[in-house]
Amino acid sequence: MDMKQVFGVIAGVVGFLLIIGVAFSIGQILTLKNEVATYQDRLATLEKNGGAATSKLKVGVVRVNDIALRLQDDPKFKDQFEQQGKPISDKLIALKHQNDAGTLSDQAYADQATPLNNQLQQLFQEILLRPIQNAVNQVGSSGNYDLVVKVEDVVLFAQHNIMEDITDKIWSQIQASK
Repeated sequence: MDMKQVFGVIAGVVGFLLIIGVAFSIGQILTLKNEVATYQDRLATLEKNGGAATSKLKVGVVRVNDIALRLQDDPKFKDQFEQQGKPISDKLIALKHQNDAGTLSDQAYADQATPLNNQLQQLFQEILLRPIQNAVNQVGSSGNYDLVVKVEDVVLFAQHNIMEDITDKIWSQIQASK
């Protein structure tokens, strides 16, 4: 067999394999087409019967950090924090005076000040988060939202048309509840 004949046989085999491959691909395409038609029929049936396919979740998203920054500038928030945090702040100031006067070691100061600082931080978060949570509950309920999420920590990806940013509604609710 010369080179021309070898290439002829190879071309024939390749052609045969291509025909088989195309036939196989056409078979796969027809199978996929049938599956798509089946799913379309199932979807149409669900939609006709009022099934879950037609009900979309109403999802609200809140930029909690934005609300928290607004609240921190609010005089009412500042007054409430100062009033409730005053006993803890007074203890911290007294500890600092003792430390400065040398009657309390640096280690003792750190040991006693750390839990007080943690209490102050916890109080700050409670005072900050309570009105936000109350407003989220109110807006979520009155707006018939199925789900309200905090965008900062939760949402990694979302189609723009499935979530509504309700941050301003939450802020308005907080302002109205004063």
